[in-house]
Amino acid sequence: MKRLLISLAAAAGCIAFAAGGYWLGFREAWTLSSAAESLPRAAVAAHQLQLLRTGRPGPVVAGMEFEVDKGLSWADEVFSHPLRELLGPLWGLDVYPGYERYAVQLANYRKQNPSLLKPEAFDKNPGLAQGARDTKARIDRMVERYAKHR
Repeated sequence: MKRLLISLAAAAGCIAFAAGGYWLGFREAWTLSSAAESLPRAAVAAHQLQLLRTGRPGPVVAGMEFEVDKGLSWADEVFSHPLRELLGPLWGLDVYPGYERYAVQLANYRKQNPSLLKPEAFDKNPGLAQGARDTKARIDRMVERYAKHR
């Protein structure tokens, strides 16, 4: 009986430590991933600034247009995630209210300025064409859901 209690206590302790380590690790990774992402984003910004300084805004505008699309597309993934309601309280990271304000801003912009993404441009490659259509559908869903109707 004593061995069983010791085994159960050890198993419960291992589970508790594993859960705690995962929880703390996720929170740390969340912050660290944002920090790690800042260096390549800054390198892109430096390149874009150089293009603007030399009077070539076209590639910068196109890149920013695709950033808007990427933001709307990934927001659809985040907002429709099945664990959305569980993860915020569990990890203390309630990012959704702020993110929804961003979604409104991006959806309003995209409603007034159509996306440069043309899925039909990828028709020669069925895999890419399907991915482009899926992305366009996610963007359209976000615009329909979050853009203010005027």
